[in-house]
Amino acid sequence: AQAERATAATGQASTNSRLDPAPATIQDRFRAVGGDGFHYFDRPRIPIHHEMKKPYKVALRDAWYMFDPKDMKEKEDALRAKEWTQADIDSRKYYNFAWFRSRVPRIVPPPSCL
Repeated sequence: AQAERATAATGQASTNSRLDPAPATIQDRFRAVGGDGFHYFDRPRIPIHHEMKKPYKVALRDAWYMFDPKDMKEKEDALRAKEWTQADIDSRKYYNFAWFRSRVPRIVPPPSCL
């Protein structure tokens, strides 16, 4: 017990840990997943008026899907040419996501990118 407290205090893993050591590399293996993105997002039941519903859903969406970086840069550069600030662009991504979703393809990143 004393060794566990010392380990917790230093933040280092104990040599007799019950967990396997972390892998040095992650191999991407693509295979069928039980369920799809929509149903994954629909699983957690969040009250409609909960103040953290929108930030939670946005964080979950951003963790699961990535915009194509090249296409996103083109769209952001076009908005900057119209004198949009980065704050304006970020606000539109947060509140009007459908605008970007219809113009920029998204991908599900491989596990090594997460």
